[in-house]
Amino acid sequence: MIQRTVILLFYSVLVMLSAPGHAADISHEIRQSAPETSGFLEFTSDLSYYRVPIIGFVETRATNPSDPAGGLRIGLHGMFEWRDFFFEAVHGSSSNFAFGYNAWENERSRVALLFSSQIGSYTPGTVPGYVSVRDRDADLQFGIRSTHYQDNNIVQLELGVDSTGRGNGVVAAWQFGHFWQLRNWNLHALLGLRYFSADIVDFYFGIDESEVSEQTAVYQADHGVLTTAEFGAAIPLNEKWVFRTNATVDRLPDSVVDSPLTQARMAYDFSVGINYIF
Repeated sequence: MIQRTVILLFYSVLVMLSAPGHAADISHEIRQSAPETSGFLEFTSDLSYYRVPIIGFVETRATNPSDPAGGLRIGLHGMFEWRDFFFEAVHGSSSNFAFGYNAWENERSRVALLFSSQIGSYTPGTVPGYVSVRDRDADLQFGIRSTHYQDNNIVQLELGVDSTGRGNGVVAAWQFGHFWQLRNWNLHALLGLRYFSADIVDFYFGIDESEVSEQTAVYQADHGVLTTAEFGAAIPLNEKWVFRTNATVDRLPDSVVDSPLTQARMAYDFSVGINYIF
């Protein structure tokens, strides 16, 4: 498994270097309607309405994750670059954070080697009835990310392998974004497919014999593909303030939906807010 993964990573590097484009995480670039060629820092504040139907994943709604929740969210996100190294934590991204090195680029593409976290930690054991279930720690993947530009389109490819020693899990992703302008509004749409190998899905959503309770039977998860669709709009209020609205819908794979820790297939997030760009 490890040998096949290394070969696949090496092959992916050759394929992507043969393509003729620049890049941060696609989520930020597509929302600002331009490639990110330097660091940024942005203060985010929005009113949100969301659902994450996984036991213990959202503390404010931990006992009823299939029900929607909402409220005010305030945060800070950005990217820092030094020479060819970078660190990024992007609000609303498929990655919690990424640290890496820009290995190659031209006018239309960039290839980076990076460590990233694709799945955040969560604590199902804090929910009544699920105290037998262990906490799930955040993952850490090492891999490659390639971003390509053509007119108002961005395509981003990722391939990563587990670097925590918990297994030989693989994450592979394809994301396509398109942006356009309508009067003073910057509009964007994003479609993503993210593959998680069985090792990763089972670690986060499987149930072993020591975790069995009235709510949780033994469950061994298989691989799966997460599908994401996003649409958003933004309008500058002045040089520093931007009004944004965004809608994201995730379709969870069967291997996640069948887990005793999941209560519905669809997750979503709708938000409207004002951001300040430093």
